[in-house]
Amino acid sequence: MKFKTYLLFLPVISIFIFSVYAEETSIDVSIPRAAVCTDIQGHEPVGNDVNFPETTEKLFFFTEIKSSKSGTIKHSWYYKNTKLDETELEYGAGQYRTWSYYRINPSQKGEWQVEATINDSTVIKRLVFTIGAKE
Repeated sequence: MKFKTYLLFLPVISIFIFSVYAEETSIDVSIPRAAVCTDIQGHEPVGNDVNFPETTEKLFFFTEIKSSKSGTIKHSWYYKNTKLDETELEYGAGQYRTWSYYRINPSQKGEWQVEATINDSTVIKRLVFTIGAKE
């Protein structure tokens, strides 16, 4: 009879463990605003665009984050599908604005993209932009 008692509790314990794990790994982060821009002034993006002149020397990736708890977000910069840089940024609970920047090499003309990721690999925002003429 003891065996049956343990067998009845096993599904209950499994459901509890799964619900705790699901709660810890759920994504409670959104990005209501994101921009690639030429400057940040007063915590706001300036010069937002998707096409930048070939004389561009520096660009910013601005993200406004909404979350019920604090955490970290990664900004990754890609040129021709090759990751060139990654910056880990902390954010607080509620609504939070943060940004990263990348200095553009004069030879790096063409298509770029930036990604905002959480939990090491979950992409929550991706923007594509061009520097100079498209190749």
